[in-house]
Amino acid sequence: MKKNKIVRNLLISAATLVAIVALLLTANAIYTAYEAHKYVKPGKMVETENGMMHVYANIKEDSEITYVFLTGLGGHSSYFEFKALREPLSENASVVTVDYLGYGMSENTTAERSIANIASEINTALVQADISGPYSFVVHSIGGYSAMAFTMAYPEKVADLIFIDSSVPELIEYTEVELLWILDQKRKTDFRRFTGLDRFDPPAPFLGLPPIPGLTPEEQRAAAFHNRKMAISSTVINEINHTHENSEYLAGMQIPDSIPVLMLLSQITDDLSVELGFPKTWRESHEQRMNNNPKSELIMFDAGHMLHRETPEEVLEAIKVFHKY
Repeated sequence: MKKNKIVRNLLISAATLVAIVALLLTANAIYTAYEAHKYVKPGKMVETENGMMHVYANIKEDSEITYVFLTGLGGHSSYFEFKALREPLSENASVVTVDYLGYGMSENTTAERSIANIASEINTALVQADISGPYSFVVHSIGGYSAMAFTMAYPEKVADLIFIDSSVPELIEYTEVELLWILDQKRKTDFRRFTGLDRFDPPAPFLGLPPIPGLTPEEQRAAAFHNRKMAISSTVINEINHTHENSEYLAGMQIPDSIPVLMLLSQITDDLSVELGFPKTWRESHEQRMNNNPKSELIMFDAGHMLHRETPEEVLEAIKVFHKY
């Protein structure tokens, strides 16, 4: 009799738990559909060879500078990610944000994530959005790969390159550390996204990242929705699987001396490269990437890998000095 009662209580508890989970998943699905309707994309979707990409543009007709922002690995939208830089720079220049396929407000794709494909897609997106160059690329982390590949393929379309603690193919060891961390987060982010729990705990603190600066509360919610939808997507995993191939593709290439380069590097990342015993330090690897353009410059920041989040005012000032305004 007592045993039957225990079994009955266990069944009731299990049924209650299933009902709660089902209710949570249903509520999440309904609210996700509502968010998709509520948070209108600020730019436009353009067709590329491998899928539809989101491009936002604020064009200043009398400006000689067109900034193009590209994020690092993971799935975030460059529109939200770089607001603290994008808005002040838009006062004197044209600003453009591009979300790679599988990121932010763009579509996923099954196309091979070779760096050559990614560079081609960026070019197609800019052409389709009727945004002419030459471009000043502002890129973070693995976005450095995309900017380098674009420069090799379309040098006449590049005015200069601004790397924010960008990855370099010569130090694949550091990139691998970052990739392992991202893959470790996937199971957690998938569960939180599937259940909707990340609405009650913003993704940045959960992932150990500093929050995106400059966003209004409404923009924070919109960024969370779009980033949650694409965070560590199947397309990003495809890209991670191509990292070694992409590094080898870029390893023998050097940015032409005709293109000025500004490298903004994290002292904390450099210290980590020493601590982990990499064959070259973070700074040494970037110095090797520096070209001989007289305007090229390397600046160290006393901050972490997410320089544009941690020290946006200092990064902004460095860009303005680089462009002399």
